[in-house]
Amino acid sequence: MHGHGHGYAQRQPPPPPGGTQVTLRVMFVVLAVLTCGLLAWAPLLRLATVTRKAHDWVVLAVVTALDITGLVLIGVDPGEDEFQGPGNAGMIVLLCTLMAAVAYYLFAEIRHFGRHAAVTQPF
Repeated sequence: MHGHGHGYAQRQPPPPPGGTQVTLRVMFVVLAVLTCGLLAWAPLLRLATVTRKAHDWVVLAVVTALDITGLVLIGVDPGEDEFQGPGNAGMIVLLCTLMAAVAYYLFAEIRHFGRHAAVTQPF
C-alpha cells in the first residue's frame, strides 16, 4: 500500500467544437452577403479581435477602405434608373471585396481555432 494517493488526474479533453463557433461564422457570413458586401468588414472585425494579429487588422482596414470606395462610386453615379460606369465599378468593388473577405474570414478563423484546438489537445 502506497501513501501517495491515486496520482495525477488525467487531463480532461476539451469540449468538442461547439455549435457556437459555427453559428457565429454562419451569422457573420450571412450578414456580409445579405448586405451585398456593405458589411463585409464585420466578420473581419470579429476575426481581428479574436486572433489579435496585426495582419488581420490590416486586412480589416483594407476591406473597410474598399467598402467605402465602392459606396462612393455608387454615390457619385449619375444614372437615375440604373448604374452607369461609376456605379457598376462600385458594385464590382463591393462584390469582389465581399467574396475575398468571406473567403479570408472563413479560412483564417477555421485555421485559428484549429490551431488552438491542436495546442490544447493532450498527447
